[in-house]
Amino acid sequence: MKRTITLFYGFLLLASPAISVADPGNLVSWSSNNLNELTFTCQTAVVKLEMLDTSVARVRVTPNDVPFSTSASFTVVRTWPRPAMSITDGDIITISNAGLRVDINKTPFRLTFRKPDGSVLLTEADMPKSSSGSNEPSAGFLMPAGEQFYGLGLVLGKPLSYRAQLRKLYNGRIGFHSGAMTDMAVPLVVSSYGYGLFVDNTFQQDWNFAQMGADGNRWQIGVRGGEMNYYFIRGDAPADVLDRYTQMTGRAPLPPRWALGYIQSKYGFHNWAEMFAAKDSFRTNDLPCDALVLDLYWFGASSKQMGALQWDTNKFPNPAANLASLGAAGFKVITIHEPYFNSENEPAKSNFLDASARKVLMTTNYPDCTAPSVLNGFFGNGGYLDYNNPAARGWLFEKLRPIIDEGVAGHWTDLGEPEKDDVTDYSYDGRRELELHNVQNLLWHQGLAEGYATNYPNQRLYIISRSGFAGDQRFGAAHWSNDVGADWPTLAAHPNALCNYSLSGLSYFGSDIGGFTGIPTDELYVRWFQFGAFCPVFRAHGKIKEGKRITPYEYGDTVRDICRTMIKLRYRLLPYLYTAARETTDTGLPICRPLPLAYPSDTKGQNDGSEFLFGPNLLVAPVTTEGATARSVYLPAGTWIDYWHGDVLAGSVTTNWPAPLAQIPLFFRDNSITPLGPDVASSQFDDGSRRGLRVYCSSSADYTLYDDDGASNGYRKNESATTKAHAISSHGTLSINISGADGTYAGQPAHRTWSVELFCTNPVTSVTADGTALKKFANNTSLASAKSGYVLDAPEKLLRIKLPSAAITKPHDVSVHTAN
Repeated sequence: MKRTITLFYGFLLLASPAISVADPGNLVSWSSNNLNELTFTCQTAVVKLEMLDTSVARVRVTPNDVPFSTSASFTVVRTWPRPAMSITDGDIITISNAGLRVDINKTPFRLTFRKPDGSVLLTEADMPKSSSGSNEPSAGFLMPAGEQFYGLGLVLGKPLSYRAQLRKLYNGRIGFHSGAMTDMAVPLVVSSYGYGLFVDNTFQQDWNFAQMGADGNRWQIGVRGGEMNYYFIRGDAPADVLDRYTQMTGRAPLPPRWALGYIQSKYGFHNWAEMFAAKDSFRTNDLPCDALVLDLYWFGASSKQMGALQWDTNKFPNPAANLASLGAAGFKVITIHEPYFNSENEPAKSNFLDASARKVLMTTNYPDCTAPSVLNGFFGNGGYLDYNNPAARGWLFEKLRPIIDEGVAGHWTDLGEPEKDDVTDYSYDGRRELELHNVQNLLWHQGLAEGYATNYPNQRLYIISRSGFAGDQRFGAAHWSNDVGADWPTLAAHPNALCNYSLSGLSYFGSDIGGFTGIPTDELYVRWFQFGAFCPVFRAHGKIKEGKRITPYEYGDTVRDICRTMIKLRYRLLPYLYTAARETTDTGLPICRPLPLAYPSDTKGQNDGSEFLFGPNLLVAPVTTEGATARSVYLPAGTWIDYWHGDVLAGSVTTNWPAPLAQIPLFFRDNSITPLGPDVASSQFDDGSRRGLRVYCSSSADYTLYDDDGASNGYRKNESATTKAHAISSHGTLSINISGADGTYAGQPAHRTWSVELFCTNPVTSVTADGTALKKFANNTSLASAKSGYVLDAPEKLLRIKLPSAAITKPHDVSVHTAN
């Protein structure tokens, strides 16, 4: 790095007009240190620039008379390598390293972020006053024609791209059509121009992409408190941005495998008898299911007992025995809890008094913290936990430990926006709720993760929540869209929401299938169920009312049969879904991939959030319009095969695709291999000894299947296995190689039976496996009862091949010869 140079521009002060605190004005002097940190003193503000690595730079701005914050970040957890950089001072100052260059204009002070070759990625701009109309800290940037902006958390009713939109980031439960939605703040935007921007500030933020400025080519961020503190993240594609962002804020751990199966919730199950009746109904109707969810009735008859955190043993006696019985039937149980503690009704009152005495509730007086804030809401009168306080997080976990020991497998954290708070309340360290509001749910999840790490270090944590913040993924949190209404506009808003959620560094999204409030029609329930089958969290939920059906078995034959088809397809895809979950853990790439993420150079799909890829191989186009029997589907470049009929389409193309009620438009990508699992009633009954491959291959295809025990944290110690599959097609012969499993884990089967479903439209002359010719069978039933063989399923356009059982480490070679 070049020698530090300090420049003084005192004369510039005389020439400039008054500048708002949001604008630093002209450069006065600068200096650097050996930590790759440069400090620029300007007319009204001090700016710090840190070159953290070859893709990430941090920018902080504070008024000249206000010191920089020394508080630790709630969200950023990475330590940085800080590679070598160079500084060149001239008409502009240039700071560069191997992957990133920042140019600094001196008069006025402005930053331009570039690639090493000089290509512009992002340029700070002169701005009008902040989007909220106040003199809050803000940053403004140029917005070139065609640039699109994605991410910014979870909200309904927004388009895929935020260009020309406003976005307020302040967690809340907001009315939406006939119900309510989650508005969850994640201050990360991913640009189509090869970068991301993350603002590390917990106060309310206002993002304005509404073509600001006289020429309409500017966008702006304002923060309602604290300092402007943003990270510029270079990424040649959105996937690169998400990779680097999740390195900064933490990777998502693997969920337990059962959490990727079907989950049934309702408000609510009143007793064990209703839980066991649901268990029996799922099994007798041949509807796979992995988990049942207990709403508030597990701890009391009404919400006014919120904070009890113990079983209502009149309705739920002998919890350990009953949870074990449900577990043996393949059902895990998730329970709800909330941040509120009723101050008037036992047993919640005792917890309120204990928490008050321990000073772990939000308070109205600081530093004494002797007067807990008592609010009135859905919970009655009560206080709310101070999750910023480590003692509060530890206190809560000790209250939860008994139900975990008894067998509760997951935690539903509800009302955590917080739904009810007072922004003037204090935390134990003097911070106000105004600053903490957006991170209360994040800190709640941190407490659960801390508790599991200490008390159950080999058990995977599962959380489903309706709020959170940047970094929530590192605690294993899944999110759903709140108490949504049973109406078509609400369903139609969900695919866009899923896409932007997935572009916010998060992966595990779901919704209340059928709507929480209101009564869905059969058609609405089916279309929502089809969409839900391709969300990472596949869960139906609703508020019981006369005439409302919440579970698929409560419907007539037509709806129940369609739901059964979708659940069984989901369960067959679980090995594929679980492998995609491992990819999320390793790279930050979400399970559901919006078109701008999967095909970043395809401008035709950059504003289409109505469809998405489910993992790398499946394109899903949910039907969200009442009465529709077809929908417009855009297929990106490449060849695509319709799942239902085997029709082949060449992209890129927009087509009006048939969508009868029983079918969601679903397309496999050509030259893809998709692993399949067996037909099971619960993922907990799949021991890994049977696996299949769905193969579409006009030239060549590759896939790596991931396996582990699905429950423990052994995967963190490489207790896992991978199996590679390769297919190649040439001159009428298709060859498939399946490697032996590489790696071991607890419970790994010693043997595995492989099957192959090969998309095939030509006559088959022979099939060999490991050098042995396989017998041809006349139908699927005959093949199913045989040890090995094949059958050409002409209506499905599939060649079904079954290999003999062999050691799981044994590789296999399959050759298919066709007449054409």
